[in-house]
Parts: sequence; structure tokens; C-alpha cells
Amino acid sequence: MLLRAYFNETYLSQRMLGCSAGTVYQYRLTIGRFSANLQRDALVADLTDATVAAFMRAYSQGRSPATTNTALAHLCAVANYAARQGLCGWLAIKKLKEYRRVPRARTVEEVAQLLGYCDTLSGRFGPAAAGPAWKALFATIYDTALRIGACLSIRQDDCDLTRRWVLARAEGQKQKADQVLRISEATADYLEEIWQPSRELVWTWHLKPRTFYWRLDKIIAGAGLPHDGKSKFHCLRRTSLSYTAAAHGLGVACEKAGHSSLEMTRRYIDPTICPMQDTLPPRGQTPRPSLKIFAG
Repeated sequence: MLLRAYFNETYLSQRMLGCSAGTVYQYRLTIGRFSANLQRDALVADLTDATVAAFMRAYSQGRSPATTNTALAHLCAVANYAARQGLCGWLAIKKLKEYRRVPRARTVEEVAQLLGYCDTLSGRFGPAAAGPAWKALFATIYDTALRIGACLSIRQDDCDLTRRWVLARAEGQKQKADQVLRISEATADYLEEIWQPSRELVWTWHLKPRTFYWRLDKIIAGAGLPHDGKSKFHCLRRTSLSYTAAAHGLGVACEKAGHSSLEMTRRYIDPTICPMQDTLPPRGQTPRPSLKIFAG
């Protein structure tokens, strides 16, 4: 059986109920890349340690270990479910070692630069004008620290632009919990500009995810800002959480993020915005360590 057919006809309906369209898209992208590495349509029977390891070696070139491990997780999930049905063997491939990088966020000046560039955009974002729609999206993520999937799932009925809050429903959240989050007066004005009462969602995008992220990349680059893989929507989420932690403490940032622990939130805090360690006393006030020489 073709792997993509098995995914569409079996795995998708039995194992991915409730998953976002973005997650489904990422699985399909991985299966397509696995087939490309084989230079033919992959079969379920091709999910062996040898073929998947060869794919990982090729796929890891120029990509981070975390990105490669995500693709491995997709293939392992499908393969091991198929193994239960006797369609292939179990995969037992070890993940690549990942590196813990210093979280990187944007400064408020860079966020202003990004929002300012949106005023130069032409075209459409679904039924709305592109410039105001992108500006409202960036500003909402900056205020709320929502993930992009959760933000794009916000309904107009779940917004109060007068009292300035939005409801992010559990169905669109990774932590599967509702959140009511405050927005600034400026962000409320941006949302008001694209408001259309006849719409269900605040933002409506009809194109493929690849086109959406290609457009995002062009906007960030046009604003003169870094636009690598660590500088997309999640960078704005880190920005929001870093400034929240700096102003109100790590606990408030953790609640805003919807994280289950402070340790998880620490991984999002840019230390150049919110230092997580106390500095040493000024020079001259540092206690001198005592030195003892022990005779042999």
C-alpha cells in the first residue's frame, strides 16, 4: 500500500482526530519528502530502520537536529501504528541530540519596524486588505503570546474590542484550555480596521500553508529583520513572554503562555530582555575567597 494512501485513508481518520490542519500538513510534507528521498512513491513497507535512517541522513543536511527529529517523529508515529496492524515492522531509531539555544526574541523597536512595514503592503489577506490584516495579526500575537494556529482560530464573536480582550478557545490551543487575553488599544484599533461582521473568523486564509509562510518570510525580510527559521511567529511569542516576564515575573508569563511549568516558560525568555540570573555585586564588593594551603 502507498504510504500517502495509508495516511489519508487510515491514519488520518483513526489517529489524528482533532489535530489542526497545520499538523496534518506537516505530516504530509514529511511523507512527501520521504518519497522524494526514495525517488518514488513510498510504500508502507518502506518504513524500515534502514530506509528511515537514510532519509534522516539526507534530510539533516542544512537543518537543525530538532527539525530532523520532528520529521522522524512523524514517520515513527505512522510506522508504529501500521506495525500494530501487521503492515510493517516497528521503528527503533534513536533521535539526534538536540542543542539548547539561547531564546531569541524581538525588541519593541523591531516589532514597531515590522508593523510599520505592513503599511506598505498591497493585495489581500483573504477578504481583508493585506496590510491591515498582517498588522493586526502581528500585534495580536505580540500582545497575547498566542501560537499562530490559536490566533488564526479566533472567532469574531470571541472578541471584545471595547473592553479589549480576546478569547482563545481550547479547540485551537495546544494545551486544550480556554484563555481570555488582554490586547492593547492599538491592537484593538487594528482589529477594528479589518472587522467584517459577516465573517466567522477574524482572519480567513484560503491558500496553502506553504504560500502563507512564503508570504510571511517576504514581509519580515522586507521589514529589514532576520527571517530565518527562528524568526517567524514563534519569535513574536517569545517576545511577548520575555517582556511579560520582565514586567510582571515569570509566573505571569507562564500563565500567559499556557505552560504547565516555569521551566518550560524559561525556555522562551530572551535573557537580553529579561535576565534570569542576578548579576554579581559591583567590583570591590565581591567577597574574596579564602585560600588555604594544606601541607602534605
